[in-house]
Amino acid sequence: MEVVKTVVKIDCDIHIKLTYEEAAALIDIVGYGAEPFLNAFKEHLGKHYITKHQDGIRSLFPKIWDKLPKQLYQVEEIRRRLEKLNSEN
Repeated sequence: MEVVKTVVKIDCDIHIKLTYEEAAALIDIVGYGAEPFLNAFKEHLGKHYITKHQDGIRSLFPKIWDKLPKQLYQVEEIRRRLEKLNSEN
């Protein structure tokens, strides 16, 4: 009978710094949705490489879609306000 059981877990957080243009491009890619993206990738580039990443793509796309558009909208709004202020001076 096992009295003590040890479980080792490794967790990883990766932070990426994107330019506005990079984030906008990423939103456009993610906007197609995970399944259409996967289907197009498999059709045009083959499925050998992408098969092992399907679950990651399915979890990644909603995370990006949930956060980035709102943040880019805020950047655009700030830019518009600054341009307006600068044109008034």
